[in-house]
Amino acid sequence: MTTLSFEKIELLCGELGAESNVPDILRQENIQNKTQFCLDEYDEIYEAYGQRHNAYPYRQQDQYARKLTMKSVDAAILENDKMRAEFLPGYGGRLWKLYDKVNQRDVLYTNDCLRASNLAIRNAWFSGGSEWNCGVIGHNPFTMDRIFAARVEKDGMQVLRMYAYERIRGVVYQMDFWLDEKKPALNCHMSINNSTRDVVPMYWWSNIASPMYPNGRLLVPAHKAYTYDRGTIVKVDIPHPEDRVDVSRYETIPISKDYFFALDEGAPRWIANVDKNGIGLLHTSTNRLQSRKLFVWGQNKGAWHWQEYLNEHAGPYIEVQAGLGKTQYGCIPMAPNTTWEWSERYELIQLTEQQKNMSFDEACASVSSQIIKANEIQPVDRMGHALLRVEGTVAYEGCGDAALQDALRNKQGKPPLRSYLDFTSSDPRQDPWKILLDTGILPEPVDTFPSYDPIGLEWLELLQQSVEQPQGRNWYAYYCISLLEREADRMDLAWEAIGHSLELKETACGNYVKAVYELEQSDVKAAARSACAVLSLAENDPSFVKAAVQILMESGQWQLALDQIAMLPAELSQMPRMMLYQANALYELGEYAAALSILEKDGGLQLDDIREGENGMGELWSKVIFALCGEKREVPHQFNFDAIGQGNGVQ
Repeated sequence: MTTLSFEKIELLCGELGAESNVPDILRQENIQNKTQFCLDEYDEIYEAYGQRHNAYPYRQQDQYARKLTMKSVDAAILENDKMRAEFLPGYGGRLWKLYDKVNQRDVLYTNDCLRASNLAIRNAWFSGGSEWNCGVIGHNPFTMDRIFAARVEKDGMQVLRMYAYERIRGVVYQMDFWLDEKKPALNCHMSINNSTRDVVPMYWWSNIASPMYPNGRLLVPAHKAYTYDRGTIVKVDIPHPEDRVDVSRYETIPISKDYFFALDEGAPRWIANVDKNGIGLLHTSTNRLQSRKLFVWGQNKGAWHWQEYLNEHAGPYIEVQAGLGKTQYGCIPMAPNTTWEWSERYELIQLTEQQKNMSFDEACASVSSQIIKANEIQPVDRMGHALLRVEGTVAYEGCGDAALQDALRNKQGKPPLRSYLDFTSSDPRQDPWKILLDTGILPEPVDTFPSYDPIGLEWLELLQQSVEQPQGRNWYAYYCISLLEREADRMDLAWEAIGHSLELKETACGNYVKAVYELEQSDVKAAARSACAVLSLAENDPSFVKAAVQILMESGQWQLALDQIAMLPAELSQMPRMMLYQANALYELGEYAAALSILEKDGGLQLDDIREGENGMGELWSKVIFALCGEKREVPHQFNFDAIGQGNGVQ
């Protein structure tokens, strides 16, 4: 008999810190937004469709620290005599640990700490377990945020339900989990509901961390894969895309790499990662998840540094993933008023002695035959359909976004997003917007900095009606109009609205929006002036300080950036990101020794929020050394995060 409990577990955690106060409107560098494609007309991977340049309306989670302490974390635990599954509702519902009691073995890679690093659309992300990425390309906006968790009971069966409203796409996604009673396996039924009138770009990838076994082997029923090669997406043979690389023997892959497998027509949907003894993870699904992916960090020095950076002593891992689209280079179109459903299953697989000695093709064919014969995913899918609209009892509240959207829908005479899901939330951030719905007036925020950013043309229409009334004409309403006009790509109207906002009141957030617009127009001197205005009004708020100095750096105002940083309190000027800004500015001004001193102080600058693919520290160190010594040197370990092997040397 399976039990479902909601309790606290002890985890070694880094400090996440407060959410940023800055609206996330600055364009982020994303290698996927620069990728070229060399594919044929039949591949249909919707390349670049649905890409985003920021996480708006979500705020960045960028004020974390790497220091670890033991903390009590909310957990939802499914357990029977065969398996124990631990989920973290406060972290996007992450499946943190899956333990097979019969075989006395972990099914997934579980990290030994929960430490944020900069790998997600909202910056903060952590490795380990299985995460559920919905809506936009990359890691879920709720990767380190809370979602709803509820208990569902049907025919005596205990089911964990987790769900959330994703604001960018305007969809609800729901995940139901239960344990198999006959063998050690976790069953899952997922759904995404688009109740809008629009075709929306949709994305889902179940991202599963699995140990990088010595002499491990990946099996997947595919003969082709899409991958990135020197700036271009190409289609390659599997398992041998190159003479010296066997993708199924992932330890031979030299650099950080993705392989999106084009599953063989008619093959069941599955992927497995097994150790040298032929035992490991098996993930299966219904056909809606049409693709599988392998991600490896690779074997170069930068790749190993990333592996060390993400854990304490848990060791290296790979990721095996399952997605709606053929790749993660684009979303796929989801029709209006549509629900997509599918089922997934997580368990151990043990290859037979004969299977262990088979070739890749033979082993994959044998496992496929085994999966087809067992036919275990179809009963899971039938149960998932039966569970879909059964009401549950909420144990953990999520964010208040859905409740606000339902209030808007009610005002418009529309039905709720999902009538059987309880979206009741004590989240206070939506309170001013509820007042707008009730009174037609958006009040000015009581706090210095607004805590919530709007999205959607319906809200823009309400705000425009609000400022037509004398009592509704305030700086905050115009500020929000500016944000929404930006989202609609009507930059002239956004500029006009932010001008009205600043006429009514000079604010840090208003000047930040103005600075970003000026930077986008290449008016770097005006952007720098606005950034200085942000700093003067920011009340030493760390998120606004970092954002304003970033604009000074992107404007090439090196000395001005140094002067502004010098006026900050030490706790702000000595933040690692600010130290890197100072070192960059000093290098640009020809102060090479001073730049090197900052980089190498106390054994080397440690950047808490270094972004995946960001090689700036290593490149800066190389340039400084070349300027001082006239020679190229190997980048020291503490600065080397170059996992794709581009090199950090001076060109």
